[in-house]
Amino acid sequence: MIHINLTRRRKVQRIKLARNQIFFTGLLLGLLLLALSLHNASLGAQVYQTNLLAAQQKKKSDRLFKIKKETTRLKKKEAVIALLVKSRGSQIRVIDAIARSAPPKKVWLTRIEINEEMVLIKGNAMESGDAAIFMDRLKQTALFSDVHLNRLTQESRPKKQLTLSVFQLTCRRIQGDGSKNGTMKNA
Repeated sequence: MIHINLTRRRKVQRIKLARNQIFFTGLLLGLLLLALSLHNASLGAQVYQTNLLAAQQKKKSDRLFKIKKETTRLKKKEAVIALLVKSRGSQIRVIDAIARSAPPKKVWLTRIEINEEMVLIKGNAMESGDAAIFMDRLKQTALFSDVHLNRLTQESRPKKQLTLSVFQLTCRRIQGDGSKNGTMKNA
């Protein structure tokens, strides 16, 4: 019988097969690593772009927040201005009604304090009857109610040989603008 030595050949074929397997496995791993590194680079670029967009959006949102804050501040100012304009007209009507109610050359007003509900009026009159006339005229206006005389005193002015009636009165403001064509009620 002939004896053929095939073990050496099989051993070489196994080594070749193992080398081929290692080579292809290494090649696959290399391709996989290359694909992963490209994907990683792509993800890095996307993260960078996302961060840029986030920074831009933050700037926009900060600007919008500032605009909103400024708008709120301006609306508050606008409300204050509207209130001032409204109350200014009201103050003018009140002062006008007081001035029209005072008898000329007989009553001098020394102080007027106006708040939301009440008006305090201090002044001098030639006679106490002039202060009463002034009070009656204030009652007839459409802007005041509850006109009360708080104090009435006689004050002597020796230099001018004159005696004045010093008065202080309060009246409640009627909210609204009174009548449309003036300050008198049904006259």
